[in-house]
Amino acid sequence: VIADLSAGGAQRVFSQLANAWAAEGRIITVVTFSDAQVDFFPLVPEIRRISLGGLKPSPGLFNAVAANFRRLHALRRAFKDSGADRILSFTGSMNVLAVLAARGLDLWVSISERNDPTRQSLGRIWNVLRRWSYPMADKVTANSHGAVEALAAFVPREKLAFVPNPIAPAPSSMAAVLPGPSILNVGRLSPQKAQDVLIAAFADLAGEFPDWRLVIVGTGEWEETLRAQAGQLGIADRVLFIGQIDDPFPYYRAARIFALPSRFEGTPNAMLEAMSVSMPCIVSDASRGPLEYVEDGISGLVVAVGDAGKLSAAMRRLMADPEWASTLGDRGRENLSLHSLEAVLGVWAEVLGLPPTQADQLTVDR
Repeated sequence: VIADLSAGGAQRVFSQLANAWAAEGRIITVVTFSDAQVDFFPLVPEIRRISLGGLKPSPGLFNAVAANFRRLHALRRAFKDSGADRILSFTGSMNVLAVLAARGLDLWVSISERNDPTRQSLGRIWNVLRRWSYPMADKVTANSHGAVEALAAFVPREKLAFVPNPIAPAPSSMAAVLPGPSILNVGRLSPQKAQDVLIAAFADLAGEFPDWRLVIVGTGEWEETLRAQAGQLGIADRVLFIGQIDDPFPYYRAARIFALPSRFEGTPNAMLEAMSVSMPCIVSDASRGPLEYVEDGISGLVVAVGDAGKLSAAMRRLMADPEWASTLGDRGRENLSLHSLEAVLGVWAEVLGLPPTQADQLTVDR
């Protein structure tokens, strides 16, 4: 269960898992509010898809409450129709709805928190509902140890589990052609990802490094604001907005530094992907998720959240010392041994109590 399959980190992991389980021969039904026509991440034909609609915002409190009751009823009907015995839901408000829709049904419900619950507000009412409903789930997972600890404030520890994000295999070995040495950011263009701080930091040192560019991959509601900021700082010709792409790996291979100064995070897939090709990474200290992989001065650099000056200084250090930057990138890659899709599927199988597949049983028999 997930609201949509748009271009986002949670949606990427969700689609990877669903497709991999279908490939194992498991019977998978995916329930979304959005229609398949707006998907960014495709599902294999073996997966049954139930699209419920109902994603449009509702004006006013009464209309919002009525809309969510309709969503609950539709979800409950979909759960019955699926014939499934296990439910796995992704992301905050969808998790709340999934838990409530499954009440009274003979279903085992697991929910997955994909962000930092201490910093990501779902809104006042949804925050209350999250604390009330999450303990009702049979299992509550998160993709960082920090998020697990935060959830322990209102979810019994025996229900909590850490499940790492799988790293998507690179679709190709190609490298993008960039106009010069580059700093890369991959993510939704939004206040959360703090590309405004990154642009301000790059502007501080653009004159010192005239050959360098800032490359931003992604789309979002902040694109025009960020373009305007780059223009006001006089670096519009040095900041490349690439847009949303299916395969970001050519940019990971082509750029020199990966910078993700987010205001809050779970465990960002883009950071893991960059680290998987030995990119030196700079992250903020806003949330514990990235800090479980990037140790300052050892496997990357960590800067204070929202501090453009500290971010600029960190970028300058890596730009001026490519050999040290390469060392940090290599050390960062060593931290990803648990993130292959095969390893993560094994963790999920244990957490969800999945029975062995036919292929698993054949291996045991041999």
